[in-house]
Amino acid sequence: MPGSRGESQWNQDTLAKLCTALDKNGFQVHVHSIGDAATSLTLDAFDYALKANGKRDARHLITHLQLVAPRDIERFKRLGVMAVPQPFWFQKDDYYYNLQVPYLGQKRADEEYPMASLFNAGVVVASSSDYPVTIPCNPLKAIQIGITRSRPETTDPKEVLWPQEKATLEQMISSFTINGAYANFLEKTTGSIEVGKMADLVALDKNLFEIPVTDIINAKVLLTLFEGKEAFRDGSFK
Repeated sequence: MPGSRGESQWNQDTLAKLCTALDKNGFQVHVHSIGDAATSLTLDAFDYALKANGKRDARHLITHLQLVAPRDIERFKRLGVMAVPQPFWFQKDDYYYNLQVPYLGQKRADEEYPMASLFNAGVVVASSSDYPVTIPCNPLKAIQIGITRSRPETTDPKEVLWPQEKATLEQMISSFTINGAYANFLEKTTGSIEVGKMADLVALDKNLFEIPVTDIINAKVLLTLFEGKEAFRDGSFK
């Protein structure tokens, strides 16, 4: 169906008015968007709400972001909208070969899941798993895939999905820690190791900055603290 552009699930005027009403009443709006048109329409609705209600610290979010029009990257930053992608999916897997390439075409399938461009535009990116879609949802695996944009078991450069969108280790860690806290208005109490914050942290058996990126997935959690209290300890950690 080369002429198909999908079917809109929302009337644009209805969506804009709904987002405006929610925003006016102090709600944080969280939208799931796969296609680039859906993301554009959602950003249009948030833009409408901003003009109607004025600027506030709303931190509205759009998740998934499989396809995003390049012109919309800057709008995330300008409108203060957060990006919530799932780096677990940034790879050429069965979905890519059996669904995305046949339905989207090669070019569009190869331009899925922007990440580096969002960071580079100054957008706050908070990575997630879309649980229970992704099980197990090990963030170390997602951090590695966000950097390599390929399946952990492959080293073939042809199997890298959109290499220009590779994120850095620092960006990936931030997306799973402080940016996640920020997405939930919790950045003053958790998300980073600072005096006065809750001691929510994990200790690993490897320094992620000193090992090959392809070995991140093999890092082992030795200790987990939640609000300063031990929640998990590996038997090997004394």
